[in-house]
Amino acid sequence: LSCLVPIGSRNFLASLSIKHAFKFLSTKKTEASPLLWAFCKWREKCGFTLMKSAALARHMIGLAVRVEKAITLLPPADEYTRTWMGGPLSVLTGGAKDFLIDECRLQYGEDLLGARTKDLADRLVAWRAAKKLLPLKGSGKVAMVSGWKASIKEAREASSGVGKVLKESDLLGNNAVITE
Repeated sequence: LSCLVPIGSRNFLASLSIKHAFKFLSTKKTEASPLLWAFCKWREKCGFTLMKSAALARHMIGLAVRVEKAITLLPPADEYTRTWMGGPLSVLTGGAKDFLIDECRLQYGEDLLGARTKDLADRLVAWRAAKKLLPLKGSGKVAMVSGWKASIKEAREASSGVGKVLKESDLLGNNAVITE
């Protein structure tokens, strides 16, 4: 997992003895899961900013997407694919990635954050029409792009910092189970 997961998240996973892809992929990553509860507690003990569990769940799910893509991608990832897979764009939904990565050719979260929301929203309308998707009503296009930007900011925050490997019992107590 070491080449696909930021060091802070690796230290958290090591605190729970999650060192292999299978164990990580088979662990529930929902907002109410023991993994997310432990991640919130780990972040607190390491002095990181408190974050909503939904943002942390998206971060963990994004990490799982990276690992799954790396395992299943045939042919092997090219330079372009490797770039976005390793960054915060991996937390976005499939449709968002199709638009931003394939259509707009953005590779980094910073590319999305630096782009004008209105410009992306206008391109999104044309892209959705070309894909024969239902048009977004009212300010839906701007709200969608703004939501993507918010997700990228949260992903950046969730993967920032190093933290440290803690004892599993410090995060879970003596009888909690992370994997099922």
